[in-house]
Amino acid sequence: MKYYFIQKMLKIKKQCCDLCKIIDFLSQNINFLLTYEDLSVRV
Repeated sequence: MKYYFIQKMLKIKKQCCDLCKIIDFLSQNINFLLTYEDLSVRV
């Protein structure tokens, strides 16, 4: 039972990590897009 619980927690943690990666990726892209737009406006 305890082992199952640990596995469940790890699975949840992994999903959260994936979510974090996605959020991280999106935030980086948003920063990039904003910078890119700034550059376009200046040019």
